[in-house]
Amino acid sequence: MIFGEYVKCKECAHLYRIRFNMGNSFPQKGTFKCQDCGANLEYGFAKDRSKIMVGIETTDDKKDATIQNIHPEITVDPAQASNPFYFPSLDYMTQFNIGGHERLAEFRKGQKSTAEFKKLLDELMLPLRYLKEKRWAMLENDFGKNQAKVRREILKKALAVGRKFIEGKWDLLYRDALSEAEKIKRKPAFPQFKAYLLGRSDEFLIERMYAVLDAYNDAYHELLPTLLTQKFDMQPIGESTSANWKKLEMVYGGLYETFGDLLVVPTGMNNLLAREDHEIFQSSPAFTFSKYLDSDKAGRCDNFAGNAKLAGLSRFYDSGIRNATYHKASKVESDDQEITLKTGKGGRTERTLTLVEYISHCNELFAHCMILLNLTYKLTQ
Repeated sequence: MIFGEYVKCKECAHLYRIRFNMGNSFPQKGTFKCQDCGANLEYGFAKDRSKIMVGIETTDDKKDATIQNIHPEITVDPAQASNPFYFPSLDYMTQFNIGGHERLAEFRKGQKSTAEFKKLLDELMLPLRYLKEKRWAMLENDFGKNQAKVRREILKKALAVGRKFIEGKWDLLYRDALSEAEKIKRKPAFPQFKAYLLGRSDEFLIERMYAVLDAYNDAYHELLPTLLTQKFDMQPIGESTSANWKKLEMVYGGLYETFGDLLVVPTGMNNLLAREDHEIFQSSPAFTFSKYLDSDKAGRCDNFAGNAKLAGLSRFYDSGIRNATYHKASKVESDDQEITLKTGKGGRTERTLTLVEYISHCNELFAHCMILLNLTYKLTQ
């Protein structure tokens, strides 16, 4: 279903004819830049179905209005951005050959999974924040007074949110990691590794969990357009109509930092498998776990790169993207959604990637964080 409306930019009065392709869950919105003044403009629908309009207002003036196609849940073909007869959903299904019964069922399953993830995430964030802040009184009505039980129930909900997100291609990566986890549980030195993880369980499973979920939730609408395609294990193409760089710029760096801390989990697992001790490294027995914790996060995947069932976790872990975005050494060209990253010492090296590629990296790293958080919980039970 496409909802149409005429609006004008509040800054410069540029006219637009919005063609908003309704998604599957609410709230839903898109962000685009005004073609004249460059202001960020938002259009969509809130949870109660009321309109979301930022920087624009409705108008009766229709003369020479620019067509603006918006789809909140998938990317669009930039060549069709102003086509009054463009149907992004049909175009998407054609591009990815979603026509046969089996393929269509998979597509619908992915849509359902994405919508359910957001619903579960919204229900979780407040109790998880209360748990992080130890505001037990605020949790009594829903979870009771037994603090250990409250903690366990909320954590299970948080981990279920993560598992809902990774449904699709990431589930295979999780299952591979779980199979390695089962192997190390039989190692004589596993209790020492478990004790180490238990000592950091609140840090990882509550503080880091909340931080990463909160960051994702804050930029959810901007991260959504590539998610369904990624669940299919396909390369997102086209452009996003939720292109708010201000909301997106710091997301990857925050995920990178959290994931870098969580990498002690696959690293310790690989050490146990290769050296029978989580503190002894396969690559160099003289390299201690404490030195690893003090090391630059950029190389923290190297230790398990040779483990076929863990190596996939290292993909999309890119220090260049982290450094350029975290230190504000990046800029986006609005016309073609191309990001220029300044990397290396003094930012002397330039690297480019599309906004859609950047969003994909964010979703990949978030999925890997969810895998490692679920893995941490499994290893500490």
